[in-house]
This record gives sequence, structure tokens and C-alpha cells, in this order.
Amino acid sequence: MHVLRDPTRGGLATTLNEIAMQSGVSIWLEEANIPVRPQVAAICEVLGFDPLYVANEANLLRSCPLKRPGRYWK
Repeated sequence: MHVLRDPTRGGLATTLNEIAMQSGVSIWLEEANIPVRPQVAAICEVLGFDPLYVANEANLLRSCPLKRPGRYWK
């Protein structure tokens, strides 16, 4: 395990920005591949929020090594 974070404050984007800054790397997201519930997207649009910066209660963000056959898991 490389990183475990709680994205409750600031949401996914803020948490990933913190990880990138502390690690000295860049993180690129493919937003189309990030699951956002339709209800959340709708209310964020009405209120003018970006769902990637909304608090994520009861979630965990983890970063693990790439799964490579024979190296980490089978």
C-alpha cells in the first residue's frame, strides 16, 4: 500500500492534489471514469459545485502498486 487517505474534507480532487504535492508527482484523471451518482451530479450542477471537490463521507482513497502477474498477487 502506498497511500491511504480520507477524502472527507475537500473531496477527491483536493486529496489527490495533496498526494501529488507531497510525492512530487503529477496525477492525471479521466473524469469520465470516475463514478458520480446522477443525483450528486444533478445537485452539484444546480448549486454550482464540482463533484470532485465535494466532501466524501465514509469513503477511503488508496493507492496500491500495480498488479503484475507473479509479482504481487496471482
